[in-house]
Amino acid sequence: MTNSTELYLGAVQKAMEAGHQHRFTEIHAEHTNTLYAHNTCGFMLWHRRFLLAYEQMLRSMGPEYAQLTLPYWNYFDDASKQMATKVPCNSLEGCSSFLRDFGGGGESDDAVGQSQIVAGINIEYGTCVANGVAAHACAHSDGLESGHCEGCIMRGHWAAQNKILESVGPDFLTMLNVFNRTAGNADAHGLLSTTVERRYHNAVHNALGGTMGDMPSPFDPIFYGHHSTVDMALFIFNRCRYDPTGKIDIESARRDTTFDLFAGCGDVSKFKPTSTFFSGMGTKYRDFIDAENLGALSYSY
Repeated sequence: MTNSTELYLGAVQKAMEAGHQHRFTEIHAEHTNTLYAHNTCGFMLWHRRFLLAYEQMLRSMGPEYAQLTLPYWNYFDDASKQMATKVPCNSLEGCSSFLRDFGGGGESDDAVGQSQIVAGINIEYGTCVANGVAAHACAHSDGLESGHCEGCIMRGHWAAQNKILESVGPDFLTMLNVFNRTAGNADAHGLLSTTVERRYHNAVHNALGGTMGDMPSPFDPIFYGHHSTVDMALFIFNRCRYDPTGKIDIESARRDTTFDLFAGCGDVSKFKPTSTFFSGMGTKYRDFIDAENLGALSYSY
């Protein structure tokens, strides 16, 4: 495990113990948010705003985390390892240092008498993993102060032999093929969003199972590595499709559409403590299309 990974997991642990991990999970699992965030043209940009706020939250966990950035999970390389005959790994976990660093998977994909209620949803498939950072998980917005932290996360059987990310493809070239298919399409951004969500995004969630297979998936920190990879696809798409020195055309991204992230009965910007983490951000899709033009929140891959 690298020093940067240890630093990141330290911030995640503090976020869990403070209840913030569960608060972000509640936002994602809120029914109104799911209508904005999934199966729409705004899938990628809704989650980009969500990722930015989560990163801001982690940075607030202490001065040592002030420059922290979200890692992405390169499951294209992991899938390639699984398909290569000369590499001695034959499972999701065996081929992925990312999954191992985050505590690894459970002992079964099926319902085995274990369950966990997260953001009001009962997760009953998989086993509750208490390794690594997962041992600090707390499905309560008051964190340790609640006195009811489970100290585990429901996960599928990631070490199962021959469980592979087959639909992800052998390498990132499969994603480039998706980019090429958008050429000449009047709604290239919408086509990209739909294809990435249904082919890559959903496949990874389904393969991991457990909490990652349901709406409270942000309870598992693996979620943020997965969605950072999805976000990277949008970043590369924009750089390949448009002149890097010019303005990105965001007409097809419904540039003037305002989208909300709800927390209970109102937008996250109106409720503490989440309002702090979403401050300084726009509320329209056009505000998030160019990752390198987000002011203090700008980033690149």
